[in-house]
Amino acid sequence: MEALKAEHGLDLAEIFTDEEQLLASPNIQAVMIETPDRFHASSMLKAAKYGKHALVEKPLANTIEEFTKIEEALKIFKEK
Repeated sequence: MEALKAEHGLDLAEIFTDEEQLLASPNIQAVMIETPDRFHASSMLKAAKYGKHALVEKPLANTIEEFTKIEEALKIFKEK
């Protein structure tokens, strides 16, 4: 990744090695969650935890319990 960054003159580009690192960056305002369905809820919860906007592929969650957790996290996000 560093070689591609240098090759294309992307000096300001950031390289992240995991989801938490990306979400913790103050330079990231929004994310697109395009993972396998089973990861949508956990990724959405992490995005809400870090106060990031997220666009999620369908389905948002696989269970009512996951959806309820996301709904609660987003209520907290909205209040911030």
